Amino acid sequence: MRCNKMFLSFIFLLSLLPTLSTHPRHRSTPDLALGHLDRLLAEDLLSWALRYYDELIDPCAELPCRNDGTCVQTDIGYNCLCTEFYGGKNCEKLIHSCSEHTCQYGDCVLSRISPYYKCRCDYPYYGSTCRSAIVACDGNPCKNGGVCLKRLDNTFRCKCSMNYRGEFCEIGPHDCYKQDGLMYRGHISQTELGFTCLPWDSYLLIQEGIHAFVPGISAYGIGEHNFCRNPDGAEKPWCYFQADNGKLAWDLCDVKSCPRRPPTKSPVQKVPDAVPTVVLKSTENKNVSFSTCGVRDHLLARGRIIGGTRTQPGKHPWLASVQLKIPVPPYPAGHLCGGSLIAECWVLTAAHCVNSLLQVNKWKVLLGRTDLAKNESSEQSFDVDGIFVHENYLEGVSSFHNDIALLKLKKVNGKCAEETRYVKTACLPKQEFKSGKPCMIAGWGETEKGATSQLLEATVQLISEANCSQSKSYGKNIDRSMLCAGVAQGGLDSCQGDSGGPLICERSHVHYIAGVVSWGEGCGVKDKPGVYAHTFRFVQWIQNIMKTK
Repeated sequence: MRCNKMFLSFIFLLSLLPTLSTHPRHRSTPDLALGHLDRLLAEDLLSWALRYYDELIDPCAELPCRNDGTCVQTDIGYNCLCTEFYGGKNCEKLIHSCSEHTCQYGDCVLSRISPYYKCRCDYPYYGSTCRSAIVACDGNPCKNGGVCLKRLDNTFRCKCSMNYRGEFCEIGPHDCYKQDGLMYRGHISQTELGFTCLPWDSYLLIQEGIHAFVPGISAYGIGEHNFCRNPDGAEKPWCYFQADNGKLAWDLCDVKSCPRRPPTKSPVQKVPDAVPTVVLKSTENKNVSFSTCGVRDHLLARGRIIGGTRTQPGKHPWLASVQLKIPVPPYPAGHLCGGSLIAECWVLTAAHCVNSLLQVNKWKVLLGRTDLAKNESSEQSFDVDGIFVHENYLEGVSSFHNDIALLKLKKVNGKCAEETRYVKTACLPKQEFKSGKPCMIAGWGETEKGATSQLLEATVQLISEANCSQSKSYGKNIDRSMLCAGVAQGGLDSCQGDSGGPLICERSHVHYIAGVVSWGEGCGVKDKPGVYAHTFRFVQWIQNIMKTK
């Protein structure tokens, strides 16, 4: 009954749309202006009606279930089906009982079986809480011919055979990684900083994006161990560790790259069936059309949450770096603005980035980049074939109006962007998002320490036009072409992104460009959020340009 009533209410809202063009017209109102008003009212009502549908008829649309919980619609709302380690209405509560004191001499790791945790003891300790110990060197824990040397305090040291090393002589002479280490299956468990890696099933990692319980993660060599791995396209194998201050962190591992062998004429040996099948970056499926937008690679999308705002390859696959080929004073050559890939040959950016320099031969666009200071195998580079600035773009004293532009990429060998794990398109919004919704910005923008070559990210909340246009914020500088987002207390805004870069909002696991980074006062100043071009208001213009140009 509840759903039927809500559906009828939604139909009633939609029924109002045709009446907007049939209201009595005052003779003194120009038809053109009134038609424009009709169109604005229709857009606003349709967007509001769609939001009403999402929030009341489809309560799962806003993804209320956290921590990989599954939302199921019911007659009175929704239920969350939580994964084994979470409970609560929205799967927000951890239900394991680990703490730093649970296992005295060992690691508290998670288990899929109740009570959902257990102790993995350091040698020579054992027992449910790792408080008992056997005599060190009984049974010789040293591998590969190593000899166990017992000390008086019941500690031990392994004397390893030639070319072996590690606490238990577990690291062999050929323990190295190839390419970026995606297929590394060695036994090194120490970071470049000298920290010991945490187990991938440690309770400390359960709220991270990558851990032993992510579906399908075993194909990347991650399991009930603490060996270094590279599941997400970093430059080499890495791991999590617990820093001296007790906080969780990650670092690249102290593992060397395998020496390159000279090419031989011997036939390539068949890879054993036991090796998991993983698509390497160098063998990605090319020439795939962008059949869907706004959907990231499942594993790359998870990313690493800790360790600052540095992001990882593939987490923002639609992000573009809009660059100058040559210096144009006062700007040096290189990265100038951000952008978003929205179609094979089209990048959305801000008008103020390109309006003063419309010569296409001065620009290039890089896709698939994470670190601007390094050449990355995931990169795709294009010259610009066309620049299209919104006809109503206006630069105010301290603001930009209708700050939107499109760049058409020049084809290379008859093609523009190719879809890979690291290059995908974002979606244009079908409706507006409600204020208060958390969304994400990313880019190579300014921070409190200056600009960076590393791709950064931050989460901000959408702010209503009424709040953003208050006198303590931006007052009358705000108009319908703009959208505001930030954090009320300051600290995060579009300075963590780039001019022209996207404000991405997620709905039903699909990512939409809610805004384009435009302007603001200062960086992270209280009551001065970032201001964005309101993408939803420009969808028709964007589609017309792509269709006709």
